[in-house]
Amino acid sequence: MANVILKNVTKNFGKFIAVKDMNLDIKDGKFVTLVGPSGCGKTTTLRMIAGLEDITSGELRIGGKFSNYIQPKDRGISMVFQSYALFPHMTVAENIAFGLKIRKVTRDTILKKINWVLDLLDLTGLDSRRPRELSGGQRQRVALGRALVLDPEVLLLDEPLSNLDAKLRSKMRTELKRIHRKLGSTVVYVTHDQVEAMTLSDEIAVMNKGFLMQVGPPLEVYDKPENKFVAGFLGSPPMNFIPVDLAKDNSKFCLDAKDFKILIPDLKADKVKKNAKIGEELVFGIRPEDIIRIEKAKDVHQGNKIETIIDVIEPMGSELILSLTIGKHIIQASFVPDAHLKVGQKLTVVLDTNKIHLFKLDNEKAIF
Repeated sequence: MANVILKNVTKNFGKFIAVKDMNLDIKDGKFVTLVGPSGCGKTTTLRMIAGLEDITSGELRIGGKFSNYIQPKDRGISMVFQSYALFPHMTVAENIAFGLKIRKVTRDTILKKINWVLDLLDLTGLDSRRPRELSGGQRQRVALGRALVLDPEVLLLDEPLSNLDAKLRSKMRTELKRIHRKLGSTVVYVTHDQVEAMTLSDEIAVMNKGFLMQVGPPLEVYDKPENKFVAGFLGSPPMNFIPVDLAKDNSKFCLDAKDFKILIPDLKADKVKKNAKIGEELVFGIRPEDIIRIEKAKDVHQGNKIETIIDVIEPMGSELILSLTIGKHIIQASFVPDAHLKVGQKLTVVLDTNKIHLFKLDNEKAIF
């Protein structure tokens, strides 16, 4: 296995900058996901690691070795593409063995590798079938098996689950975690699906418009976003954002949203004092799951009581997503199912003051 280090890596396509000054240290054996919206540069980054795109400037190291100009076949990597890229005229076994035959591996070793990967990926008995005779999930596993038999130091996965239905994606996520735990490979995974990023990864690297916005363990990035983009990208439903003015109420900092006020807890007051001024326009953030019905709230939250009206109800089975109006503002809240809630009904909620977020208006950086 090997680590992967990108230092000040930039990729230009003519005048267009696809990736800008990217610094990323992927530790040996870790599962790291590049996540972001379409066009953010994540696949370009993966292709630079693979050697399929030249690096305009900066430094790439794989296993400690300077790798900018090493040929793709000599980098010790394998890549699984979104489209599977299986040979339609070959059987499952022949597809899996293709790379080994190119490397002139002995027949006995090839057979052992095929049997190992068929067992690992639950493909036993399918070795003589052709791709057209397989389901989407089976094709994806064959493509993964073809990469794994090469014993790559680094495994690159480019949105490998995007062509699968929701149920199969969930199953394949579980299988990928199991496979990674067994093999301990260094994995760089690309997706725009935040659920995949959160559930699969040791670390996630959130990208936007060619820039790396934040890197860290999934729950850390989710709970402590460094900027408004990361806060809004991760989470479903996404974080609620409301423009506010910083004010004071009986010597305590508060956020004035015109239709309601939010008291800032004392533990967060120092950060506000250092990073903002009274009267400054800021952006307040709260996740739907951190909005609590007043009858479920503890006393610590009572200072942020808000009167709302239910505008839309979305039953999701295990949860209920409500769109709530507060004057001119609309926020989303996530509650346990309750058949007594109706559209147009008044509902009093409180905000979990330990979970609120605050961002600068100009550069969108987090204050807390």
